[in-house]
Amino acid sequence: MLVLKYHPRWVRVVVAIIASLFILFYGRPLDLVRSFGSMQFYPVFIVSSLVSFAMVEMTHQFTRWLDRRDPWSYQWQERAILQFTLGVQVPLIFDVFLFSVYFAYYGIDITQNGFFSKDFPLIASFMLLLNAYYAVRFYFAYGTKSRDEILVLENSSAEVTGVDSSDLMRIENNGITINLDLGKDIILFAYINRQLRVYDREGKIYPVKDKLTNLINELEDKGYCQINRSTIVNLEAVKGYKIGAKRNTLELFIVTDLDEIDEDKRPNLTVTGENIDDFKSKFDIR
Repeated sequence: MLVLKYHPRWVRVVVAIIASLFILFYGRPLDLVRSFGSMQFYPVFIVSSLVSFAMVEMTHQFTRWLDRRDPWSYQWQERAILQFTLGVQVPLIFDVFLFSVYFAYYGIDITQNGFFSKDFPLIASFMLLLNAYYAVRFYFAYGTKSRDEILVLENSSAEVTGVDSSDLMRIENNGITINLDLGKDIILFAYINRQLRVYDREGKIYPVKDKLTNLINELEDKGYCQINRSTIVNLEAVKGYKIGAKRNTLELFIVTDLDEIDEDKRPNLTVTGENIDDFKSKFDIR
């Protein structure tokens, strides 16, 4: 799963405070002693800083989500539109709304107090710069690498960021090596059409050069359970279950929708009779 690591939250807090101070003092006398010595300054400064941080955090979270959904190197035109919409426009609308309520509380018309002529252009410029930083940061991390190459880099980095190698499964696919976290990335293994396959949380399917019987023994202590002759599921990926259509069976609900997968590759999510007691005991205590 693609999750580029950016600066920690305390850095975003500092950036938000600095941005708030710059906007508050821009075009006004820079008298810090007098300002911080006045009790009237603090409500405005606190509100401004909180809104600024909320906008920074909003952009940060949207960017992380877009990094997973549409990396810049995959379809940059679509990513640019989504980044501008979610990373710039949505926070700006949020800012205008909050300050409209804030000024209205004090009986001030936001359209008449200079907000849109002085403060808003600065805020918009700040948001554009912030989003440009995220784009540049992504470029320096990955350059023009393809989506598959990025996935390899991200998964490979898990081995050097504290993830136990025993919790990773190395997959060779079309000349690319991919490391999948057994606990977080994989939802199930299924033997279909004489081939063992692994299914991840993003709906991707990879062939596995192994036997289902070997995996059953290896993965039992890692939160996996065999539900029928052809399928082993990660219990953390199971949302719930219901009584099956056939007698003495259960049907599972999992975190990833597999309905769009071709029928000949769709795994069997039915818990058969001889596996029901084992599945229920493990699922109920996970």
